[in-house]
Amino acid sequence: MATLDTGDGSPTAIVSGVTSYLGSGGQTGTLFLGGLFGVVVSVFTGGVNIAQSIFGALAGFVDGIGRVAVTSLEATILSPLGIIEAGAQASAQAVASYRIAGILVAVGLVLAVFFLITQYLEEPETSDSTIIPGFPDLPLFGVEEEGEE
Repeated sequence: MATLDTGDGSPTAIVSGVTSYLGSGGQTGTLFLGGLFGVVVSVFTGGVNIAQSIFGALAGFVDGIGRVAVTSLEATILSPLGIIEAGAQASAQAVASYRIAGILVAVGLVLAVFFLITQYLEEPETSDSTIIPGFPDLPLFGVEEEGEE
């Protein structure tokens, strides 16, 4: 029975393998069916590869969105908590070092911070805005609000 030897897979080796297969009694129909089967298998393999690529891209996108969400939550929640924790540790060290005076200073600092935040929140809002970031609002270029004269 004749066998088809394709050698190293180069075009020359394949042609010489097909020639020797047909010369040693191999059937053309078997060769044709084998080639047709190879084409069908390669088409289906290409389709599977395309489907895997599409689903891989979707999975990568969803994975990226998940990582962005986790990183955003860590940046907005855990990082500020780290600042509060560092402040609490510094306050605890000050209280341990200075005893009652440290407690009074810590309470005074907390009250001062609350006062500054309250003063900031009581500032009236303006509709003035500038396009250039960091450039201060100038009253003469601002938009006059309703009720103002």
